[in-house]
Amino acid sequence: MTAGTLGRFLDTLAAGPIPANLSELAALCGEGRAHLARALTHLKAAEDKTYLDYMARPLVDLASEALAAHLFLRQAARDAGRALQAEKFIRDALPRIRMRTEVVTSGDRLTIEKHADLL
Repeated sequence: MTAGTLGRFLDTLAAGPIPANLSELAALCGEGRAHLARALTHLKAAEDKTYLDYMARPLVDLASEALAAHLFLRQAARDAGRALQAEKFIRDALPRIRMRTEVVTSGDRLTIEKHADLL
């Protein structure tokens, strides 16, 4: 994921034709991609393997939801009957994507630095 493969795949999914009635959902998916890119950029710039390992779970969760949102959008683009399910998933996922981006980019190392004291 940190090599950019997922980001390129999401860009490919986003590049497909989207009906006008799904343009708002496509924009929300774009926001999800931007959050993923921001999180990855932060982790790469930090050059801290311990922090990367600590943030692996929220990063994978963020990436999984961004991918699922794009897949729901693609399904809705192919089958109008799936638009409502896509909208529900994407609107529910985006706040979690935003939250996980904030967690990953927070730089909070308290648990890493004080893990013995916290146990």
